[in-house]
Amino acid sequence: MKAVKLLGNCKAEMVDRPMPEIPGGYALIKVAMCGICSTDIGLYFKDNKPLEHTPGHEIVGTIAEINGETGLKTGQRVLLNLHVTCEKCKYCKEGLRIFCSELKCLGTDLDGGAAEYLAMPFGNLTIIPDDISFEEAVLITDVFGTPFNAAKKAGIGKCEKIAVIGAGSVGILCCLCASYFGGDVMVMDLDRSRQKLALEFGAKQAASPFDDDFDKNVSDFTNGEGFETIFDCSGSNAGFLLGLKIVRIRGRQIQLGVVPNASLNLYEDLIMKEITLIGSRGYVDDQIGEMIDLIRDTPRIGELVTHKFSLEKAQEAFDTANSLAGLKVALVP
Repeated sequence: MKAVKLLGNCKAEMVDRPMPEIPGGYALIKVAMCGICSTDIGLYFKDNKPLEHTPGHEIVGTIAEINGETGLKTGQRVLLNLHVTCEKCKYCKEGLRIFCSELKCLGTDLDGGAAEYLAMPFGNLTIIPDDISFEEAVLITDVFGTPFNAAKKAGIGKCEKIAVIGAGSVGILCCLCASYFGGDVMVMDLDRSRQKLALEFGAKQAASPFDDDFDKNVSDFTNGEGFETIFDCSGSNAGFLLGLKIVRIRGRQIQLGVVPNASLNLYEDLIMKEITLIGSRGYVDDQIGEMIDLIRDTPRIGELVTHKFSLEKAQEAFDTANSLAGLKVALVP
């Protein structure tokens, strides 16, 4: 089969790989679409070493073959949970598979979905309803699932003042989720076109931290008190610190963006205002039904998949994602 190989130093190419083996309890998935995540870019595409495994963890496809007893059937469309776990421990049984001590992730620890086929355990597969497109479903696997989980765990109150920092695909969908749970959202990004899109997906106001009237706009929006909840989706130290600056006394900042070298003054940035800093990653399987309902109420959500490339154009696909030219770039084998 055909698959993508990350060669290091921002190089990607299509290669020939053996078809995956299908152990008992696994299904062979014919990949329909695999999204390229900012994690793929920041940690693996830009690294100077080749990635051992096939990249890609945002995956939807069709069941091509089944090995074992299951209620699943060939031909069914499915979305894949990227976390392959023991399925037996306390965390797996509670639906918190991300904390399993045997956790392995597609695209890093195991071969991912930037390929024609992929073998997956039955427990990692969720059937996609007939009225949900692959473009919509692929968002659930990470870029929509992550902010949905974060917004749900935040316990947002009605009309609570929310700031979403960073209007990439995660940030835009965070605006949607935060407003869905009752928040009044201001989105912050340097790019005016992304600000505009965020306003179409739930934000009530948009601003750039470099606007001359930024401080006044924040004060007016929050009645001079600062934001009750910050969702930092920027993936930058500047965005991280901005959140700590504009959060209200005893407010909370929920960290979705990965900032490997975040810096802060614990006393001035955290302790003085008694801020609660919360990390959030991934989603819980039992949230998928509610996400699907929200997708049904958001007809344009599939438009966030702005670019699609064949495996043969892997280099162009990863370059496009790296340049931030699109919101969600996907490979379509």
